[in-house]
Parts: sequence; C-alpha cells; structure tokens
Amino acid sequence: MTSTAETIGTAVEALMSAEAVPGAAVAVVADGEVIFERGYGLADLSSGRPVTPDTVFGIGSLGKSLTAVAIMQLVADGRLALDTPAIALLPELRLPEPFPTSAITVEHLLSHASGLPVLPVLEMSLGWLEGSGPMDSYDDLFRYLATMPERPAGLPGERFSYSNDAYALLGKIVERLSDVSYADYLHTRLFQPLGMTRSTLADPTRLGWDDVTSLYDYEDGQPAFRPDWPASALVAPAGLHRSTARDMARYLIAQMREMPGLTNMQRREMHRPRIWRDAETGYALGWGVAPDFRGEPVLAHSGGITGVSSHAILLPELDAGVIALLNVSGGPAREIAEVVVTEALQLPAARELPVYNPP
Repeated sequence: MTSTAETIGTAVEALMSAEAVPGAAVAVVADGEVIFERGYGLADLSSGRPVTPDTVFGIGSLGKSLTAVAIMQLVADGRLALDTPAIALLPELRLPEPFPTSAITVEHLLSHASGLPVLPVLEMSLGWLEGSGPMDSYDDLFRYLATMPERPAGLPGERFSYSNDAYALLGKIVERLSDVSYADYLHTRLFQPLGMTRSTLADPTRLGWDDVTSLYDYEDGQPAFRPDWPASALVAPAGLHRSTARDMARYLIAQMREMPGLTNMQRREMHRPRIWRDAETGYALGWGVAPDFRGEPVLAHSGGITGVSSHAILLPELDAGVIALLNVSGGPAREIAEVVVTEALQLPAARELPVYNPP
C-alpha cells in the first residue's frame, strides 16, 4: 500500500518536473503539531545541494501577515487602533487633492482598501525601473505619493486594490511607534518568541548561515540562476522576509493557536474579512479569505519575487495549515500547497473556489 508520504512526494515531484522547479520545501500542521515536512529537489543546481525543511527561502508577500501581526501587537499595547487615521501616525502622508487622505485608516492599509492604486514603488526601490527617480527612503515614498500621476483606485474602504505601498507605510508605523527598526521589531516580538531562529529580513547569504537556497528565474522555460537577494528596507514589510518551511510551520500554528502579544480574540480578529475582492474572495488583515476549499473555510496567501514562489493555507476550523516554498519565480507553489494539504489531511474532493493570489 502506498503511504501518504509517498503519495505526496509523487504529486509534488510531478508538479515540479512539469514546471522545471529546482527545489521546494513543504510543511503541514494540524492540532498544534507539525505532521508532515519535506524538502524536494535542489537548493542549488550547480552543487547538487538538496532542499531540507530548514532551507532558507524568500517568502514574498506571505510576509504581509507578519506585518499585520506587528500592527495588531501595537494595537494590543494601546499604541493605536485599527480605525486610527493613517495621517495621525504618518503626518507626511498626502495624496493629491481632492483625494481624502485623512479618511485612510490603519485598517484600510492592512486590508488593501486604502484607495492606493498599483504603483511602481517596489520596482523603483529594487532598481528594476531604469530612469526612474530615487526610491530609497520613506521621504522618497511620501514625495511620490503626494504627486503620483496614477488615479486612486477608489475612496478609502470602497474597493479592494492590492498595494505593496500600503504595507511599506505600515512598516513605517511599526518603526515610529516602537522606536526600533521594522526588522528588529519582528526579531524581538515575533521570531524569538516563536523560536523562528532561521527567519530574517537580512540577506541570508551574509549571515553565515548554511542551507540557504539559491535563487532562480525562468528563462525559456528553464531555471536561470540569480545571484542577488532583493533588498530594500523601504518595501521589506511588503514581502522581503526570509524563512524556512519549519519556521513558517511554527508561525502557522501560532496563527491558529496563540500569537505572541495578542489575545485569542485579537488573533481571530485578524482573520475576519474586511473587504471583498469579488463574489468569492476577500481580504482580512494580511490574509486572503474564501468560503470553501475542499469543503472548508480558508485563509490563504501567495508570494512571489525574484527566486521566490510561496503559498500558505490556513484551515481554522480544522486547526490545520500548509506552507509551500519554492526557489523559482512563477512556480506552482499554490498547486503544491493544495495537493500536499489535501493528501496529508485526507480532505474530500470538493468544488474549488479561487484562493487569493496577489498580482
């Protein structure tokens, strides 16, 4: 009889082979425990070094939920409220008139409902847009927003518009209220309490760590090595976090059980939908939401940037979840996460509704 681990391995390796994925790491949690974790393929093609559950990957926009936790901890500390106007904390924030900047709340920023349109700030800050102006500091960001040529996506609270820039602003709020850097805040108040010893905002290749993946992009359908980890303190809160499947499993358990610095009510409040993207998917605080995955309500998020494809699923009513990390941009992280959690939990086949994927 084929074991569950063999069934999962066959399915994951088939998805990886079909899309030329060099390496992947997965972990499944249930009832407060890690019930399955594996590495597949290679962390580095040139050396043949394998992926393990402790291999450090980028996690991309999965990191937005980490920023949301930081904000909720500060709410729990009494430093702000979700309905606090953003300009009360960031008086430099101004969008072109007649947009009502003063109506943007912290909750709007967390739920992609601030009215900010899709902007090129992340690409500018990472040096991906030739000929663009500087985007190295919050002063640069505030100047850009004050004169942005793009039309707002809508009034605050009116509609969903995915915004990396909103999460950059949330990172500044964390720094301003805590008097430490965003990276130091996460290290002290999240990574250390959860035992996430291989999670960081830094370039992991400069920390002296072993078992760090190489990064790959697709060129003509095949993985091509990329030497540099994306780096920008400005947009880091939107998704430049690095972690492992094992560390992220600890984090998923905390999302469903006990999060440092939060009451259970505050933790669950993060999972409540704030705005609906369409009839089937919405957004909470750092998590996409949908009513049905294999018959269960689901929270999920994807991430993607140079050398990163990631997907996490939380099934709160089952006290279960999954993380999938890949070392290539544009890889099948969602498909891998779905097949792994379905097989590991023996979920029934059911009508699938879209699970939120960021643009």
